[in-house]
Amino acid sequence: MGINKTECPQANKLSSFMDLDILINQVTTYYKIDRDTIFAKFQKNNESRQMVFLLAKKYCRGRYSLKELADKLNISVHSFGANA
Repeated sequence: MGINKTECPQANKLSSFMDLDILINQVTTYYKIDRDTIFAKFQKNNESRQMVFLLAKKYCRGRYSLKELADKLNISVHSFGANA
C-alpha cells in the first residue's frame, strides 16, 4: 500500500528532494574522484567537498534535517552557514 500523492502533498514534495548518497555519487562522477577524496580531512579549498555541502543544503533539506546532513557528512551544523 503506497502513499497517494494527491491526498498527501508532503509526500509529493519529499519525493522531489534528492537522496544524499545519489548527490555524493553525482559529485564524485563529475570531479572524477572517489568518495574518500571529498571527505578527506585537512584539505583546504576542496572544491568537491564544498560542492557537496552547497548542493546538500539546497537539494537534500526536504529529506534530511541540517543535523542529519551534518552527521552524514561528518561536519558541524555550523559548516552550512548562518543562513542555513
